Amino acid sequence: MKKVILLLLVLVTFISSTAFASFTVVNSGYLHSVAITRNHPHEEDIRYSPDFKENGTTFRFSGWYYNGDHTDNISFDKGWKSKWGFKLKGFDPYRGHKTIQIQDDATGKLFYAIFDNYNAAYILGYDFGLKKVIQYVNSDNYYSTYTGLKEIEVRNGELYLIFKPYNDSGNGGSREYGPPIAYRLYWDASANWFGYEDVGTDF
Repeated sequence: MKKVILLLLVLVTFISSTAFASFTVVNSGYLHSVAITRNHPHEEDIRYSPDFKENGTTFRFSGWYYNGDHTDNISFDKGWKSKWGFKLKGFDPYRGHKTIQIQDDATGKLFYAIFDNYNAAYILGYDFGLKKVIQYVNSDNYYSTYTGLKEIEVRNGELYLIFKPYNDSGNGGSREYGPPIAYRLYWDASANWFGYEDVGTDF
């Protein structure tokens, strides 16, 4: 009997921590162009997100074209002295990337999302104990029949990774059909990681 009661308590705790998870958008904005600085003479058209504040520290996303090896780059940086921080793969820095600072209301923990629809979408965080950036969510690790249009959105307090059908028919390209599908994401404080639920079109 005690084992049954203990199991029920565990289940209730799990359901409470996931079904009633709540997130808030603290700050958001797009990468915008800034002037080239002498510290980075080989970079052109540098772009920054808004400054995001956490524990007295400034974080931002940076996008740039490096003339030295002709590569496009986006990274997540800690302060202005960062050597371009944590690099993100699969991005074109000239698209309109949206960046969001998100808070898990239950724990107060902050996360940082970036997406530009056509490329990968990420959710990152900074571990002040380990002193490093953690990549929690990468849309490439979630199954979808759609090839593009990935978004991260807080809707009615819930956090979603959304996949939408691709449509480039106006430019003579391909087109996909169907409604958006999503994964609901929740922060599991005991695992110190994001869990997810495939909600399909029900969101």
